[in-house]
Amino acid sequence: MAGLLLMAAVLCFGWPSETDKHGTLDSAAVLASTSAASSKRKAGILSCIDALRASVKAGGSLEEAFAEQAQGEPLCQTATMPDLAQLEDIMHAQLSPKETPAQADQAAIELDLACRLSKNLGCEASHCLDAVASSYKRNRMMKTLKDNAFTVPKSTVKLLSLLPLATLVLAQLMGASPIAFLFGNSVGRVCLLLGAGTYALGMMWMKALMDGVEAAEGKVGDEKKS
Repeated sequence: MAGLLLMAAVLCFGWPSETDKHGTLDSAAVLASTSAASSKRKAGILSCIDALRASVKAGGSLEEAFAEQAQGEPLCQTATMPDLAQLEDIMHAQLSPKETPAQADQAAIELDLACRLSKNLGCEASHCLDAVASSYKRNRMMKTLKDNAFTVPKSTVKLLSLLPLATLVLAQLMGASPIAFLFGNSVGRVCLLLGAGTYALGMMWMKALMDGVEAAEGKVGDEKKS
């Protein structure tokens, strides 16, 4: 019975040919190579800098090292030193999911400075790239520490912003009738206005503090870029 079913299936759908097999394998190989190339391009800024360092230490020039990283750009055909805009494009193309555009811009600025330092003063390119890699590691560590330091304050702000409403709900469940007090007489309305005003001022103050930190970081980044 099983043999009859197998023969019927072969007659209906046909036996897979060698072309189909190779076609399936070729498609899988193309997909694998595409995903591998994509993951290589998105390996991260530090991996890109390490690739530049390895290329220079192997005897290549800075121009050749950057030409290898700028895939699909005019820089590939003519090995020339990239400008700042091209460096920013290269770094943004290498961004990993955990990295930010600001980190890419900072790395591009430092690479541009390293290239000019090596070209104008004759410093060894490998030493300049080593300094860029060390600087990027420090900047990434500082960002991680800053994010960890701001995690608790941000959580605290969210908790405190919900605390007045939670207090009203809890007091209402306990039978204290705070809503009737706040809206039922003039004293309650005065308390409500004072509480709402101080709550709004507190939230504005916390937002100003957070915005001040972000503005200071942006100002530092602009000064380094200029």
